[in-house]
Amino acid sequence: MRIAAPGTPGSELPPRSSPQAPPGLDPDVLLAGWPQRLGPDDWAVFKPRWGAFSRTCLEELLTELGAHTLVFAGCNLPNTPAAV
Repeated sequence: MRIAAPGTPGSELPPRSSPQAPPGLDPDVLLAGWPQRLGPDDWAVFKPRWGAFSRTCLEELLTELGAHTLVFAGCNLPNTPAAV
């Protein structure tokens, strides 16, 4: 069963993950390695490996934004937040 493949319900953000209704994720943008803006201060980045900074544009995005607070979520708890 394909539960998290692009275009399936499992690949979308949960409805209550944002104060506003988040837009649908754009798999073409995310899989190309670009960040997707979800709201005024919310972004999505596809993470292909264990660490959030491994082979992603996350560091560049955070530097550009001057970010000081991070929230990470994922479906594989031992590898997702722990490897940041």
